[in-house]
Amino acid sequence: MAVSVPQISREIGAHYILAGSVQRYGARVRVTAQLLGGETGRQLWADRYDRHVEDIFAVQDELTETIVSTVATAYGGRLQKAWQNRRKRVAEPSFAAFDSFLCGIHSFDSFTQEGLAQARMHFEEAIRIQPAYAKALAKLSWAYMIEISHGWRASDEESWQTALSFAEASVAADDDEAWGHWALAGYRLFRGQHALALVECERALALNPNDADILTDYAYCLSNAGRAHEAVEQALRAIHLNPHHPDWYACQLGGIFFDCERYADAITTLEGIPRFEGRTKMIYLAASSAALDLIEEARSVVERIRQSEPSATVESCTTAEATPYKQPADLDRLRRCLAKAGLQPMSGGGGVS
Repeated sequence: MAVSVPQISREIGAHYILAGSVQRYGARVRVTAQLLGGETGRQLWADRYDRHVEDIFAVQDELTETIVSTVATAYGGRLQKAWQNRRKRVAEPSFAAFDSFLCGIHSFDSFTQEGLAQARMHFEEAIRIQPAYAKALAKLSWAYMIEISHGWRASDEESWQTALSFAEASVAADDDEAWGHWALAGYRLFRGQHALALVECERALALNPNDADILTDYAYCLSNAGRAHEAVEQALRAIHLNPHHPDWYACQLGGIFFDCERYADAITTLEGIPRFEGRTKMIYLAASSAALDLIEEARSVVERIRQSEPSATVESCTTAEATPYKQPADLDRLRRCLAKAGLQPMSGGGGVS
């Protein structure tokens, strides 16, 4: 019969438990380690180490040194941080706050104007019930950013500062919660600070390496930073981690395939989410079709864009917030493909080279 972490903690008088596992695959070994709170069993830190088993004793010594230095160093070690936080431990969300949060997630994943407005209300209610609810604060920040990037909220300094304030509040509420850093990554990306966006994404993933939502947006950051081929691997890994993923995973993967000039893969991926009709999907579907000279199909998609946005133009669909590319050449290629698909006007002519 399995013994719980709190029970072990009581029996041996330990405040913290270091647990782990070892798996061997041929000539490689994988070691996982977790630092757990003794009273609650809550994970405070986790990491994974992959090594070749050429000398098992050398591997053992190396991993022991690495884990101990990570967990127990005097400056910034996980044990020290956990000990400092004991008296200000983050409370688990109440049922009512958690229920509002889940309703917000459901509405958010539609990526529609109405859905985002409903999501904001649910996240605000969760925060009203529990002001230091880090995940709700992070998703509220994301709701503002998506509304701005889609043109559903003014792209002014006040709106951006509101989004930033919720991301920072999430980190302040619980610096060990990955979602606050994920929200900061989104803010940095949309503000054109690509290097800082990647730093925040990587920090979020260090806190929770298997969060597929964060991994998907890490791929999005990589692609917009000009590293689309790396992004494909990360986006596919996220889908593998969460096979029941929301449609926006596939939407972002389709855009990443476009950035890699894998236009057929982009079309297949985007057409595979027929119930997801967001503008981002339509932009990359039209552009990918035009890039392959499928002009009739591309123009059909442009008509669908115009049905929901009669005044849509190349420029209005590819603002700095909607398509936050670091490299001007990446944005120029997308705009030329959209112009070829029939979306007008465009400030500069030319076909797809």
